[in-house]
Amino acid sequence: MNARGHTLAEMLVVLAILGLVAALVIPTAAPASSFRADAAAQEVAQALRFAQSEALRTGQYYLVRCDVAAGSVTVARLDINATPPAP
Repeated sequence: MNARGHTLAEMLVVLAILGLVAALVIPTAAPASSFRADAAAQEVAQALRFAQSEALRTGQYYLVRCDVAAGSVTVARLDINATPPAP
């Protein structure tokens, strides 16, 4: 007798194994994006604190520019004499 296909018990075993693997893999992958977001927020906060301390120290205006596409944060002194004001 040639049996074709799989029994319900075999499919349930395969689904149980896939569920266990997914339960082990997915929670370890999720925090990576959370860590990147925390690191980016810390970088922006550090740039803001630096710009504030430099503004207080020098009496000049500073700006913080966040470029999401490039993944960069830039601190620059603002030239208020230029029209329009430029970094």
